[in-house]
Amino acid sequence: LLRRDSVHGQFQGTIIVDEENDTLIANGNAIRFIHCDDPATVDYTAYGIDDAILIDNTGRWRDRAGLSQHLRPGIAKVVLTAPGKGDVPNIVHGVNHESIKPDERIISCASCTT
Repeated sequence: LLRRDSVHGQFQGTIIVDEENDTLIANGNAIRFIHCDDPATVDYTAYGIDDAILIDNTGRWRDRAGLSQHLRPGIAKVVLTAPGKGDVPNIVHGVNHESIKPDERIISCASCTT
């Protein structure tokens, strides 16, 4: 997606993959990858994570109840990369992104291909 995004064009920044530390560095910003089957077992603060946006790309949970499992200490918001179900707002940047309410903690990007 960084090379050939049909909406946003080619990514103009720098990307470094740090496999040893499970980290992607985009324009100097470290993005940590945590692999886990059960969000209830992750202590995000142990990783130094505080007030973070968690991106769930598993597709395992697509409703508010399932995605809420990620809202643990250290996590402020959850973004789903697949269509949400129930009352999870489906947001497409450039289409309806201005409708996100400031207090909304869970959103969907509407589609993993959008």
